[in-house]
Amino acid sequence: MITRVKSTVFTNKKTVGSYANIAFDTYVELGGGKEDVLSVEARMHYFERGSGKTVLLLHGAAQSYYTFKNNQDVLSEHFHVVMPDLLGHGYSDCPDISYSVEEYSLSLETFLKTIGVEKCSIIAFGQAAAYALDFASFNGNMVEEMVFIHPGAFRNTNFPGAKSVTGPFGGRSMAKFAKEAFVAKSMEEAYFDKTIVDKLAVEEYTRPFQSREVVSAARLAIMNYDESELAGKIGAIAKPMLVVESVDDPIHNVEDSQYLTAHMKDAYSLTIRNCGYFPQEEKPDAVNEGILEFISR
Repeated sequence: MITRVKSTVFTNKKTVGSYANIAFDTYVELGGGKEDVLSVEARMHYFERGSGKTVLLLHGAAQSYYTFKNNQDVLSEHFHVVMPDLLGHGYSDCPDISYSVEEYSLSLETFLKTIGVEKCSIIAFGQAAAYALDFASFNGNMVEEMVFIHPGAFRNTNFPGAKSVTGPFGGRSMAKFAKEAFVAKSMEEAYFDKTIVDKLAVEEYTRPFQSREVVSAARLAIMNYDESELAGKIGAIAKPMLVVESVDDPIHNVEDSQYLTAHMKDAYSLTIRNCGYFPQEEKPDAVNEGILEFISR
């Protein structure tokens, strides 16, 4: 009998993983200081594997859950790993919202409740650190530890095109993420070891941005990111927090990390050498080991 052999290569496609139907209420400004309630319904695309304690992996702006391709195997040997495509990214829906920190926090709350997760540890990259912190400030009973990898605003980084996304021609800048040549060059600048940039990874990162809705939503997430209220919330969160940073990374804005760590009550750090902007991709062994030690301690 002939049987089809499934590929063992991890991928991010709309036909891989599962979808959760979520719903939450947010506010829209009507002008003149007035607001109205907007009820949002959307589908969130996610991938899960493993059992035991739940670990939620959150990608940053202009990414997808594919950024954790080198982590999910090892982590799922010890935990129940859940990796969603955030709203407006990957293959999740792109509802008509502002994609603010608060809205991402609300979407995570209803997402976890929808898939039946009552408590979890959170690993967040870039802007998603703010989403995790806001979520934890309102749902402290659902969060245990938090790990932040290069936290901070995407627009403050030196990633190619990041600063121009919020400008008058930002739509054109964001549309470049759908072009393989631009993504390949960007990855080469973001990685310390340029030789690990391969065609498959470029295709995986580029594919979701073939959708104009994703391009627009991801840009809104970058433009409407505001961490001004986080300082007060961080100080009130009595959760252990680990910050992972790369010594040789020319992309990340160090001041963003310092802003967050300065207000953390129970902070730890992990510094990785010979690595660029994506330590979870470039040095997965060191990152995985650090996460396992921190969460399992």
